Amino acid sequence: SLATSALGCANSLTQVALLRGVQGLAMAVTAPAGYALLARTFSPAKLATANSNYATAVSIGGALASASVILDEGLGWRNTFILTGAIGMITAILAGTTLLYAAPSTKEKKVESSAIINNTAIWNL
Repeated sequence: SLATSALGCANSLTQVALLRGVQGLAMAVTAPAGYALLARTFSPAKLATANSNYATAVSIGGALASASVILDEGLGWRNTFILTGAIGMITAILAGTTLLYAAPSTKEKKVESSAIINNTAIWNL
């Protein structure tokens, strides 16, 4: 999300290429980290449902990305990148501070703030 917002401020093709590379690397670690988190969180009996819900959410996100064409027409490409990056950062902060994490053998507990900061998947939203 930070790289997405930064794309709106890029001043050269080199900056755009580097930031798109950062986005690609970030996305490359997001899916495996998400599935690993699901595997640690859900029991084997519930894991298939959790994985299918996650895959559905990723697909819906991809479909919603096509709506950025509408934003681009109204706001311009720079403001579209800034806006979508900001929405991603806000979503990551809200998810990281409000969602509960339940280890398979313990009761639900809040995620520690340091775990949110150190979790690369959060920063890749």
